[in-house]
Amino acid sequence: MLVAEDGTPLTAGTEEGKIKYLVWDLARNKAVKHEEAVLPALEGEFTVEGKRAKPVFQLLKEKVSQYTPEWAEKITGIPAETIRQVGVEFGKTRPAAVDCGWHDPKYKNSTMTWRAAAILNALVGSLVKDGILITGAGSTASPPPDVSEDSVTRIWGAKQGVAMASKGFTFQGFLDAIEKGEPYRISTAFLFSVNLVLTGPDSRRWREALKKLEKVIAIDIYPNDTVLYADIILPEHAFLERDDPLFGIAYAPVAGFHTRVAAVQPLYDTKHVIDIFAGITKRLGENYYNKFWVSFAKNLGAADPQAMGAKLREAYEKHGVRGIRMVQAQARNIDPAKLESEGLVVVKDAETLRKEMVQRTLTGRLLTPTGRIELFSFALNSIKARKGYQPYWDPIVAWAEPEVLGKADGRTTFYLIYGRVPTMTHTSTADEPFLSVLTPDFKRMAWINRAVAESLGIKKGDRIRLVSVETGAAVEAVAFPTDLIREDTIWVSSDFGHESEALRYKKFGVLYHMLTSIKADPVAGGIMSQEVVVRVEKV
Repeated sequence: MLVAEDGTPLTAGTEEGKIKYLVWDLARNKAVKHEEAVLPALEGEFTVEGKRAKPVFQLLKEKVSQYTPEWAEKITGIPAETIRQVGVEFGKTRPAAVDCGWHDPKYKNSTMTWRAAAILNALVGSLVKDGILITGAGSTASPPPDVSEDSVTRIWGAKQGVAMASKGFTFQGFLDAIEKGEPYRISTAFLFSVNLVLTGPDSRRWREALKKLEKVIAIDIYPNDTVLYADIILPEHAFLERDDPLFGIAYAPVAGFHTRVAAVQPLYDTKHVIDIFAGITKRLGENYYNKFWVSFAKNLGAADPQAMGAKLREAYEKHGVRGIRMVQAQARNIDPAKLESEGLVVVKDAETLRKEMVQRTLTGRLLTPTGRIELFSFALNSIKARKGYQPYWDPIVAWAEPEVLGKADGRTTFYLIYGRVPTMTHTSTADEPFLSVLTPDFKRMAWINRAVAESLGIKKGDRIRLVSVETGAAVEAVAFPTDLIREDTIWVSSDFGHESEALRYKKFGVLYHMLTSIKADPVAGGIMSQEVVVRVEKV
């Protein structure tokens, strides 16, 4: 695709409601619509109707030319020769791919980090080759609709300069609403399966904020840290006690649907979350109750939410949540009995799905604006047009420094990073007895470089205190000196570390989010959970 000097993609107008983008065809030595090109140019500079333009690949080459192995060595500490060796090995290996990640932005530049990985995958063909990334080929992520202009999260995000503030991702904004009444004061929080007291940034502030609310209502299956602050608890069925609607199979190389069928009767006075919301809206009156079902149908992607909402309501009132599943199954010509018996129905197996997705890629029928895998981000380009250029939303790729870069000296201050361990699933399994037996204690400790630990008089098993340089918040940890960590960095597992007024945990850990602060990444508003520098003190 050709991009003009002002950063605008060149087009040939619109056909059947779809913009036609131009490429330079070397076979005919002129700009043509992308689907008409015989030999599209990847490099060079061309003139189209008086405008100078370059292919996106040429722009990519020019952008990354400044990011040499020697440049990267100064930031990462990894020798330039090693970087070259890894690059050559990756380039020669087929198939090969880089995991693009899925996590909320950890740093101010995380969007660019993931774009760089995705572009590399596109360049080596890992989006379409057998055995590589089936996700991403044939589809594109659709952002959620804008939230209300009066939304606390939207107003707060806009105030922070977040490019996608209208999507309302910035839940951090609720703290200012509770503590300061900005943009307005809220008196009630309705929480559904969230544990802000444990995993929210600057978690100590969330503890105090929840105490200031007039009402906190929580739906959950666990007596977690946040539920302890609730005035009203609406207990939900546990996993084995519930019937569920129909869901698309995710995180698997097949296309199909799965569900959950109740294995046992509920032990206590609990309800399915759908029963809870249906019951609340029904008590509010017919208008709210009807809106609930129409909204439910919209969330399921119904073409006619009004008609589908009526069907879902009728089925639910006759058969409960199982009735919803039956309507969904019938709409997709799936045998409800088979679905309930087997738990899932595969519509396309891995081989069929891959062939279909590869064919869509090769024939230009992807959901991108051009129908092809694009290195150019139209979404980020629209942000640039609206807010001006910043490296955080470069439509191709750019280096942007994290906030903490250069603020840790490896002697008295350290970057704080976290990771996961194979035996745990987030924080919810941290105290599960069997998994705890399988988890060595050193994975619960704070990893510190061995030489640095010696200089500070710290030995394995010593208790240390990690203190946030920005907020002054402090947590205690157990030290694990190792050569596997950089001199200027402390690593902990985010799966462990609990501090509760009522709950007790058998095993130790590091309460990571006590050390994070309230931030918002410039693109989506993520919490930037590794923009943290700490001091280390021996207890």
